Amino acid sequence: MDLNPNAYGKDRILSIRLLQPEAEILTSKAKEAKMSRAKFLRNAIHYGGAYERAKFTREDQSSLVRALCAIGNNLSQIDIYYRANGNDEHTYLSLSDNYDALFKDFSLFIEQ
Repeated sequence: MDLNPNAYGKDRILSIRLLQPEAEILTSKAKEAKMSRAKFLRNAIHYGGAYERAKFTREDQSSLVRALCAIGNNLSQIDIYYRANGNDEHTYLSLSDNYDALFKDFSLFIEQ
């Protein structure tokens, strides 16, 4: 079955009854996702959630790869240092904090 929303005309109407709090949640979530309530619900049907698919440019993809590489390199440094020096908790925590900062930056980038 082709679920492409552009493959067919929209000829079905769905009416549902919601409690006031449910209607408010639907409206709030649709607004947060920058969608109409109808698009929000269709997105939930098609993608199993109510989030628009990320649209990355080549520049975004390059930035994403660089961020992932930095995170991977940082994890490797933490592992190598910890294996070599064992109990130097101060340096381990410093490297771990650096990883946390990189991961936070990465997470913020993804959420854009």
